[in-house]
Amino acid sequence: MTPGEAPAAGAEQPAVGEGQPAAAAPLAADPGGDGSATRRPPRVAGEATSRARTWVTATPYRLPLAVAMVGLVLSAPFGGWRPAESGAVPVTAADEVVEAAPFEITLERAYFSPRPSESFPALDPGQQYVVVLGTLTSRHDATVDATYLTRAVAIEDLPEPIDLLGNPVEVADARPELYSAQDSTSVLRVGPDLTYDIGLVYRTAADELPEELTLALSGYTWRPDAFTGEHDWRDPAVVSEVVVPLARQEQP
Repeated sequence: MTPGEAPAAGAEQPAVGEGQPAAAAPLAADPGGDGSATRRPPRVAGEATSRARTWVTATPYRLPLAVAMVGLVLSAPFGGWRPAESGAVPVTAADEVVEAAPFEITLERAYFSPRPSESFPALDPGQQYVVVLGTLTSRHDATVDATYLTRAVAIEDLPEPIDLLGNPVEVADARPELYSAQDSTSVLRVGPDLTYDIGLVYRTAADELPEELTLALSGYTWRPDAFTGEHDWRDPAVVSEVVVPLARQEQP
């Protein structure tokens, strides 16, 4: 048979594989019956699962991370994504003792004045001192620097606080000076088992002041440093809030 010549009727056709390739398998017919061919969709779910398994097992540190991520997702309906609510801070009445290690602190009342006494430097016009009166006792067996106390007291609602130079500061950064209420001298160190009548001195540029002030008191933990092993009072944490009345200083 020459090229282009039709095979004779009844001629035996060669079997598949004898000199000609096998025909490709037909694509699946379209379910609609229009004759168009459709391709089988890729195995997306299987491939995604395989890739996720490969990502988790490729590096050892990824497994704990993956477990944590799954835990967050599963806990979402039960509030897992909401921030944890902080515990309420106890409120201590004025004139009552607050245990704030290593100190015992009592805050009684507060007053404001342009200049409480001659021991205080004069302020610029419009500025005032705010003095919180109370008592202080150290229960440490050695002298404690007074800065441990001034860092442990935070006033929460003093309007327009200023620093020693008269510059405005955020209320969270307003730290008091510690004075003796008896002679208006600075208290630099606190001896063991001694009780001091104190004044915590702030400064403000506010024209109007509230009738009460809220102060948060923090206590420390006596522990060694992780690197040097040296013991000290560390890790201040708020133990109580105290609300004291505030009024203008009574003139003698």
